[in-house]
Amino acid sequence: MAVGIVALLLAVTLPTYRTYLRRSKTIEAVLNVRRLYDGSVAYFEAPHFDGYGAPLPRQFPSTQLITPTPVGVCCVQQPPICNPSTYAGSWNDPVWQALGFSVADPFYYSYQYDSAGLGENSLFTATAMGDLTCDGARFSLFQRVGHVLHSRVVSPIGLYHVNDLE
Repeated sequence: MAVGIVALLLAVTLPTYRTYLRRSKTIEAVLNVRRLYDGSVAYFEAPHFDGYGAPLPRQFPSTQLITPTPVGVCCVQQPPICNPSTYAGSWNDPVWQALGFSVADPFYYSYQYDSAGLGENSLFTATAMGDLTCDGARFSLFQRVGHVLHSRVVSPIGLYHVNDLE
C-alpha cells in the first residue's frame, strides 16, 4: 500500500519537478537577451568615429553567428551545462565586446546577434537558443527585436519565445 502511494506521488510530482527545473533554466536566456538589448541601445546611442575622426552614422554592431556552436554543444557533458572557462575566448569577438556581452557563469544557451541598416533604418535581433532536454530535436528560442523610431531604439513586441520549456 505504502509503495503504491509513493509511486502515485512520484508519478504526479516528477513531471512537475522536471518542468520546474527547465523553467529555472529559462531565466538565463531572459536575462541575457535583455543584456544584449541594453548593450545594443548603448552602442547605438554612443558616438563612433572612423580612423580619421569623422563621425560614423549611428548603427548597431555587426552580425555575430551563434556562440557557442552548435546549439546544445554542452549536452554531452555531465551535468549537461556549458563550463564558462571552456568558452571564455568565444566572447572576445569584436561584436560581443561592442555589446559588452559575455557569459561568466555555467550556461545552457547559445547566443546570436543579427543587425542591419544605418541611422533610422537600423535594426537588430538578439537571440538565445538552447536544448534544455538535450534531445537534439526541439530547441528553446528567445528573441528580442529592436529598431530605431524617431532616433530612439524601441522594441515593439518585447520578448518573443517559442518552446520555452521544450
